Amino acid sequence: MDIYDFKARKKNGEEFIGRITAANEQAVLNYIREQEMFATQIKKTTDGQKSFWASLTMEPITLYDLAMFCRQFATLVGAGVSLINALEIMVEQTTKQKFKDIIKGVAEAVRKGQPLSSALGAYPAVFPDLMVHMIE
Repeated sequence: MDIYDFKARKKNGEEFIGRITAANEQAVLNYIREQEMFATQIKKTTDGQKSFWASLTMEPITLYDLAMFCRQFATLVGAGVSLINALEIMVEQTTKQKFKDIIKGVAEAVRKGQPLSSALGAYPAVFPDLMVHMIE
């Protein structure tokens, strides 16, 4: 099995960026179609990227970590801090490298214009569907 990065568009035109482990590009395309999206780009990752993502699995993100993230993020946004600045502050305050890298990825996606819900949805192992849909 290989790791693939992909970009797809939802029916409403919203862009979605994701990463999936699959046997081949056709399996990725089938997955995207099952999600009722249209593939715009599918790219197999390089070995360096695999080792980076494999390293992320060593340090688990607990429900406590997620709860603290939500609490602090809500406080920052409620105080009028922009989403991008709030995410950058969260990167600085987070101690687990795995979570730090994920928050950086979310911040980068938001900086590029992706909605916060889609940016969080790109990490389904960390951010539950309920949380993503509440933000939508």
